[in-house]
Formats: sequence, C-alpha cells, structure tokens
Amino acid sequence: MPNHLAAWLAAATLWATTAAAVQVDYRAGDTDPANNAVKPYLRVMNDGTAPLDLGGLVLRYYFSHDGSPMQVYCDWAAIGCSAIDAQVVQMAAPVATADHYLEVRFAPHTLAPGADSGEMQLRIHRADWGNLDESDDYSFDPSATAFMPAERVTAHQAGVRVWGVEPGGAAGSSSSSASSSSVASSSSSSSSAASSSSTASSSVASSSSASSASGGGFVSQHGVLSVVGGRLVDQYGQPIQLRGMSSFGLQWADGGPYMNLDSIRWLRDDWKVNAVRAAMYTKEGGYIDNPSVAAKVWEIVDAAIALDLYVVVDWHILSDGDPLLYVEQAKAFFQEVATRYGDTPNLIYEIANEPNGVTWSGSVKPYAEQVIPVIRAIDPDSVIIVGTPTWSQDVDVAAADPLTYPNVLYAIHFYACTHGQYLRDKVDAALAQGAAIFSSEWGTSAADGSGGNCFAESAQWLDFFDARGISWFNWSLGAKNETSAALKPGVDTRGGWTEADLSPSGQWVRERLRGYAAGGSSSSASSSSAPASSGSSSSAPSSSSASSSSAAGDCPVVGGGQSGNLGTTGAVCFRTADAIRGWGVSNFDGRTVRVTVDGQGPAVTEVGAPLPAKAADQYYLFEIGPGSYPWASVYWW
Repeated sequence: MPNHLAAWLAAATLWATTAAAVQVDYRAGDTDPANNAVKPYLRVMNDGTAPLDLGGLVLRYYFSHDGSPMQVYCDWAAIGCSAIDAQVVQMAAPVATADHYLEVRFAPHTLAPGADSGEMQLRIHRADWGNLDESDDYSFDPSATAFMPAERVTAHQAGVRVWGVEPGGAAGSSSSSASSSSVASSSSSSSSAASSSSTASSSVASSSSASSASGGGFVSQHGVLSVVGGRLVDQYGQPIQLRGMSSFGLQWADGGPYMNLDSIRWLRDDWKVNAVRAAMYTKEGGYIDNPSVAAKVWEIVDAAIALDLYVVVDWHILSDGDPLLYVEQAKAFFQEVATRYGDTPNLIYEIANEPNGVTWSGSVKPYAEQVIPVIRAIDPDSVIIVGTPTWSQDVDVAAADPLTYPNVLYAIHFYACTHGQYLRDKVDAALAQGAAIFSSEWGTSAADGSGGNCFAESAQWLDFFDARGISWFNWSLGAKNETSAALKPGVDTRGGWTEADLSPSGQWVRERLRGYAAGGSSSSASSSSAPASSGSSSSAPSSSSASSSSAAGDCPVVGGGQSGNLGTTGAVCFRTADAIRGWGVSNFDGRTVRVTVDGQGPAVTEVGAPLPAKAADQYYLFEIGPGSYPWASVYWW
C-alpha cells in the first residue's frame, strides 16, 4: 500500500502542475436535435509544457436521457476505440438540462505538449432506437460544426475538475474539487491497453432477487444489458455479474423436466440465482434430430421472464464440433428466438456452445458472422455469447481476431478437476486485448463430468471470475448420476429441494450462490473438499457483517475486489493489504458516501478515488447515507 500510495501522490502532483494544460474540444457529429442519436465528437488537447497522460483523465458530457435506457458506442477514434471506456451514468443531483452524463475514461496514452488525442466519435442512443430531444441538453451545441473549446464538457483528474463548467456549477480549475453529488458509481477502465487486474472486481449488482424501490425483480432493476469496455453492464452503464444454473440436456428425462416455472422460482428464491441457461443440444437427440425440443426452450424463457430473471438460450454444439455443419438451422432457430423474445430485456443469445476440432478463423468466426446479422436484424442491441475453439477455451485466440459487432462476449468453459491456471492465463490474455468474457458453463468435476469434486479449484476459479466481473453458469441442473449434476436422480422436478436432494456439487454451488446474496465476500463458499452445511451462507468472514465500531476486531481481513452490503443506510469496514486503486457503490442514487481510516478523517468522498493510506493494524470504514434503493454495496479494486 505505501508504494502504491506514493506513486499515486506523485501522479497527483504531476496532474496538479499540468492541470491548466487540459483543453476539451467538441463538435456536434449530428446537429439534428430530434433524431435517434446523440453524437458528441470530442478531442483532448495538451496546451501546456509537460506531458499529459490521458489515463488519468475523465470526461463528462451532460444530457437528458428522455426516460429510456441508453447505450453508448465508439464509432471511431484516432487513438483507437479499444483505448476508450465510455458509459452512461445517472446524475445524483439532476438539473433541468441534464440528468445523465456520458463518462469517458482512457487507457494510458501520453500526449506531448501541444499534441491532441485526435477525434473521438461517440454515439448515444436509446435501447429501443426511439427519437431523442437534444434541444434542452446541457452539453449539446448544434452550432459547433467544427471543433471548438467545450466549456460545457468537463474534465477531471484525480477527482478534481480541471476543465469545463458542470450544470449549475462553477468553472473548473486545478483547485476546485468535483462535487461528490455529481459523481455516480463508476469503475476502472478495462480497455485493451489496461491490465486485466485493473478491471473493477466486484462492481456488480447483487445476485439476490430483492425488489427495487418500484417493486420489480432483478431484470426490472437492471434492464437491457450491453457490453461496454470489455464488461457486461446494465441499463445504467453499471457492471453486472450474472450467476446461475444451466439446464442439463433438454431432450433427456434427467435434464429438461427439471427446468420449469416452479423449479426456476425455487432457484431464484432459495439458490438466489439471477439468471438461468437453456442448453438445447443440437445433436445427441436434440434440435437437429427433433426440432420439437424447442418447445422446452420457450417454456424456460417464458418462466424466466415471468420471474424477472435473465435467460441464456444456448445452441448446444458438442459432438457436431463444427458450427458450420448446421449453420442454416441455427439461423432459422435464432430468427425464431429473436422474433419471439427480441423485445424483452431478459434474453441473451449463445450461438455456439463448444466448437471443437475446428479453428476460430476457419469455422467459428465465419459462422458467427452469418448468425449474428440474423439476430441483429430483429433484435439490434442484443447481447450475444460466442463459443470459442477447443470446447470454448481459446478465448485468447478469439480476442486476437475479434468480431466487429458490438455487445459480443466470448465463452470460456472449465471443469475444475481438469482445467487450471493455464486456462485462467488465457482469460487474462483475452481481457488484456479488450475482449468481454462470459463463462456460460463450468463444473466442479473433471471435464467428462465424472470422478470426484474439486471444490478448492472451483473456488479459485470463481474468485478469479468475481475479481474480473465475469458472469457464470454452473453445469448442471440435471438429475443424472454423475459428479457434475446438481441433483440426485429421482428428486422432484418442481424444486423445493432439501440438502439431501442435492449432490455434493449441488450443495456447494447452492451455498456459493447464497453467499453472494447474503452480501458475503466473493470467497463465500468453502474451498474444502466437502460442502458446508446448507444452513450456512458463507464459510469466510462476510464484510457485510462488519460493525461500524472503531474496535479493530470488528473488521474482517479481506482481499481486493470484494464487496460489503451497506443496506439502505449503514456502514461497513474491512482490512486489506491489497493496493486499492479505486472504489464504488452499487445502487448509488445520490447518497452521501464517506471513507475514513479507523473512522477518523480526512474523509474520501469522491467515488472511484484511491483510498487514503493506513497502517497494517488500521481499517477502512465506509459510511453511506439514506437512499431510495432497498440495498447498496461498496466494492473496490
């Protein structure tokens, strides 16, 4: 921590001496205030005499979102769109001309004195592509047909506003700090130039099905999903992590019957999943041989929608390893899926489960380039998971030759007794190249589903995913007599399962899922060789149980990236030896947030700012004021 803090203080000193060098220019990429897109084209200039690192800069473009979920894209940038992380953030203190802002962060990139970033063409639109009214947007200027200094676009360095005027605020200067009320929860950049370890680790929504203030469930709270900066995010641009169960083969008696409205409700309410996966085999008696199996897919999707959960529809390639074998059938199937459900926020498409025996460039990528346009013609903003070669392990190969479509994730599959650190290294390599990763299938067993359970390795994998915000589905909600199945043969198909109804794998995965919902640490499940009792939601200290007392013993020792449940109002404390680069709060809705060491000032109030120095025997204390959401969590990275 001391070395990291010293480096940060040195960087802050450099920023302070070069603050006057920052200039933000703007031109309107589209001057029509009443069409379906906002197009702020931006440029950063270094007008000083010292180098300027874009990696320490945050830009904000203010607008009114017109009552609909918004999505943002980088259409083109001189520095490369992979070096830009842009998201839409809700303002804690809205004004008449702005209730949201487009927040732009950068990978490290040095501008020499007198140089500029070149043009960055950004685009914001509604999830339903409806028209927008920019006429009252604070930062919109239709007269800016060429680049000009943009005083209504702000720039911030280390929490200090160094350029521009906020809505209703004062002009930026090197000494004026940004108001904490104008900063929503944010996370670190995960662009292709950034290290995967800098990705916000637990900047994700709770997996519990707790209702929002308006009474909705998980999808009602988070809405249409998208992929921004290599992360899966919700309608507010906040990172989200889906966790749930995959069905077993829908065509088999020990698979399909166990996914129904009652059992999925049980998974939501007892296991605390926020998503389910319908694994529709293509061969092995599946869709190619028997297209009527699709009726089970519709049943599962309908149930997930009714229960306010996200749902993945999986084209489950396995023995037919080349996805091009049945590409025409895949196109017809996903056209039907999109026609049925493309207007719902619940749906995610998985177009190729486990390609094998083929290459990315020769088969999988060309297949995706045929199937994705079919989906996007009906559901233009859909999130799509694309399998990777070698049974969805070669995510690094896909990342090196990526698809050009937005909102795409690449599948990583693992089985804990077979796959170890070498495969996690491939994930980190893919993340470093800017790819977004989704673990749509993993198991506690060997790759063939047999043998014993490797719970310690499973915990290591899930901790790894949590630290990188990677969503996952466990394989499987099946009642087959094999290690990877969560249920014992012959149990009730409708849920209501006791511990005795679950396999050792099912007990362990259930406990892990319940640990997230309880606000526990990301290592909430035991890593021992046997599952803990079902009565316990965590075998590791939960940061949510930490007291706000100043007694040192009240605060657990935790690793970086874990989260603590603050509740509607309250406090949480923790100790860690990790270097903490920033922090945030989920369900941030204008609350007052303070971070202190041992409960003593000075306090940090800028969400995302580095945390103050502390001694080894001290702790961080987070305190949050009242808000409208029924829960909130703090996370750090």
